[in-house]
Amino acid sequence: MEQVRPFVDERLGCFCYACNGAPATRDHVPAKVFLDEPFPDNLPIVGACRACNEGASIDEEYVACLLEVAACGFRNEPERPKIRRIFRERPAIVARLGRAMTPEGCIAVEHERVQQVITKLARGLWSYEIGEPTELMKAEVRFNPIATLSDDDLDAFLAISAPTIFPEVGSRLMIKVIEGLGEGQGFHPWQIVQPSRFSYAVDIGGGGASARVKMIIRDVLAAEVDLVASSNPDPGRITR
Repeated sequence: MEQVRPFVDERLGCFCYACNGAPATRDHVPAKVFLDEPFPDNLPIVGACRACNEGASIDEEYVACLLEVAACGFRNEPERPKIRRIFRERPAIVARLGRAMTPEGCIAVEHERVQQVITKLARGLWSYEIGEPTELMKAEVRFNPIATLSDDDLDAFLAISAPTIFPEVGSRLMIKVIEGLGEGQGFHPWQIVQPSRFSYAVDIGGGGASARVKMIIRDVLAAEVDLVASSNPDPGRITR
């Protein structure tokens, strides 16, 4: 990824991206379990409290393994070396995925776990690009296997509106918007963290009190999260 150094108000960096607590650790977004070694330079990193950083690691492993099974098939060896290692070291995950296989060869997905991981990713990416914590933003999550999307649905998912308002002053997204306009290249919203592994875009084209974070994970899953400003301090609530 191209490195963009923000000059956002330093006060916004004094909070955990998800809960506004003290950022005692630094969290990779996405978690490294979704990427292959050697890792790309300039991975997105946000400040996080220890609970928000470590609390979803088991769920992240589950989702990474789930997507690998979706990509390669349960009876085939995983393509990704990291997932092969997890399968060797975490037989419980293999057994859990095996029990989730239906007679038709599909996987009964644990939707709540997938939602929690996608929500964490979206909150982290929003904070990374905009420089704001997300504790008071309600997350509305949608996700679908890319293979199930029609061409029109996939085009609609990939489309990102040009911002109708400038992002937070000094944020990475604001700098990229201004640089793109200044160089006459337009706005290129999709960021490729690692090809075929993880890409994302932040869509604030609609303006108002909401934003949308879109992600493509393992070239298998298309996920989007609406982060809606709310006075209700319940960041853990997830709707679909």
